[in-house]
Amino acid sequence: MTVGDVIGFIAINAVLIAALQWLTAMWLRARLEASIRHEYDVALAKLKNEYDQQLEVFRFEQRRRERAAMIAELFAGGSQDRPTMSKGSIASHSKRVSGYRTTSL
Repeated sequence: MTVGDVIGFIAINAVLIAALQWLTAMWLRARLEASIRHEYDVALAKLKNEYDQQLEVFRFEQRRRERAAMIAELFAGGSQDRPTMSKGSIASHSKRVSGYRTTSL
């Protein structure tokens, strides 16, 4: 074995070790990115679920307030501050009120 053969062997080993190190770093980086992405996806899904629940509660409360306002308007039909409602508008309000579905939370 000559000095040139030893240098060539060392150079090949250095290149192989560098390639292995680069591949290992890329693999670890990909795993870390995937892990972080998964954590953020789980957190985002949880936030979306909470938001959807709060939105549903808000919509339910809004429908409840609208129904209460319609009922108050129906009962206040004889009031001087508000115009009286005709039988047709009472029927229309009744249909709108009965058209709301109830949801359980």
